[in-house]
Amino acid sequence: MSDYLWIFLGGGLGSMSRFGLGSILNKNFGEAFPFATLGSNLISSIVLGVLIGFLIIHPQGNNNLKLLIGVGFCGGFSTFSTFTLENFELLQAGIASTALLYTAISIVLCLLGMWLGFALSKSF
Repeated sequence: MSDYLWIFLGGGLGSMSRFGLGSILNKNFGEAFPFATLGSNLISSIVLGVLIGFLIIHPQGNNNLKLLIGVGFCGGFSTFSTFTLENFELLQAGIASTALLYTAISIVLCLLGMWLGFALSKSF
């Protein structure tokens, strides 16, 4: 199968998953704080950490897995552009403290998520 097809399949699944997660989180927690984007970026960081760790431990790892999950799914599921837009909107609304908190939480949690995923990959 073509590399582009693996990326297309993973990206479609990631985008649909992000939409579903966003719908659930926004319904349950509201939209005052961007939990949906934070959640999708955190989950994507964990998944990417597991994948990277798996591919380091198993260097003969399948390139298609990297394309499907790493480039496709994680690329479609995570979203830096929405993160940026939400911060811009928070700043425009005059709540810079929430924008700063959101940025700090996102960076710290996503780095910890990547580390956690990488650590989990050692159990495979």
